[in-house]
Amino acid sequence: MKKQSYLSTENLAAGYDGKAWIREISIHASRGEIVTLIGPNGAGKTTAIKIMTGLLQAEEGSVLINGKDALADPDQLKSCIGYVPDFFGVYDNLTVGEYMSFFASCYQLDGLVARKRYTALLEQVGLEDKLDFGRSFQRYETEVVSGKGADP
Repeated sequence: MKKQSYLSTENLAAGYDGKAWIREISIHASRGEIVTLIGPNGAGKTTAIKIMTGLLQAEEGSVLINGKDALADPDQLKSCIGYVPDFFGVYDNLTVGEYMSFFASCYQLDGLVARKRYTALLEQVGLEDKLDFGRSFQRYETEVVSGKGADP
């Protein structure tokens, strides 16, 4: 029996001013699978991800996440996905704990609920004892953990 896709894109296409950025991208991934997009600079990897996360609109195609039409209602995506961009921002002055608390609030988590969630995530990557460290201590791991705030 075939597993149902958690993420499914069909024939995604996007462009600007008559030039195609991406065309005919189809991806199928089950819950818990890790998907990697590989290609040269300018191939459309970031554009495809931005469409899947609701940051850009597609000209054609479909995106289903957990069976829901992600293009019709991109705001519903926040509870279904986590996204870690290649450049994450300017939050280097925060400790790991402050950083995690901030991103928990982006997922409408606060107080004890937020602390339990991000502590469990930090335990998964062995950073639970680093809450008071500056975020740059383990920048990448902290970013990945914060991207999992939605429990994708």
